[in-house]
Amino acid sequence: MTSLFKHLSVGKRLGFGFVLILSLFFVTTLVAIIKLNTVAAAADNLLKDPLATERMISDWYRNIHTGVRRTTAIAKSSDPSLATFFAADQEESTRTSGILQKEIAEHMKSPDEVALFKEIGVQRQAYISARNKVVELKKDGKIDEANTALDKEFIPASVIYVKKIEEMLAMQRKQIDDTSAEIQQTYQTSRILLIVLSVIAALLSVLCAWLMTISITRPWPGQRQLPRKWPRVI
Repeated sequence: MTSLFKHLSVGKRLGFGFVLILSLFFVTTLVAIIKLNTVAAAADNLLKDPLATERMISDWYRNIHTGVRRTTAIAKSSDPSLATFFAADQEESTRTSGILQKEIAEHMKSPDEVALFKEIGVQRQAYISARNKVVELKKDGKIDEANTALDKEFIPASVIYVKKIEEMLAMQRKQIDDTSAEIQQTYQTSRILLIVLSVIAALLSVLCAWLMTISITRPWPGQRQLPRKWPRVI
């Protein structure tokens, strides 16, 4: 580096130093922007996919949980008109659950998600069939048959159905936790990297300034030194 400065004028030496310092800080800023974009992209993916899917599954789970309680109440109640009273709620719950199921299907990407979602679809049909059977028997006044269908068909089907939904919820929440951990890890790594780059840039800037000062104020080896004082003219 000294040999490079040796053949440069003072202005060029200063210009070279400023360019080097600005380049170092430009690289640091560029790395910071790249890392920030990485964190932003990860956060955006978190909001668009696993978090949105988890919320839809939570809504679906709430519909199912309410439906199980409603059907059980219809079967256990001594009032046969209760089935007719809850018919509109049951139809609306089935409709919204179907919409949620279609929307959730678009977010199933991994093989585990796809396989579990297919199992949920099969179990949903068994659940709806058992539920409708219980309700129809109760409407017809067949209380004993309705209770038998409730205990032997509906409750076992609903237990499996709810369990599958809970597994799907747990899967999505694990993805959220994993993505959050990745974002935090990226943040910590970026923070350390930026600190290191800033320290290196500062040290190199000091070194560059020192070398330029030496090159300007002191002669290089082999370079003729000017006299400190001009000879007195008589």
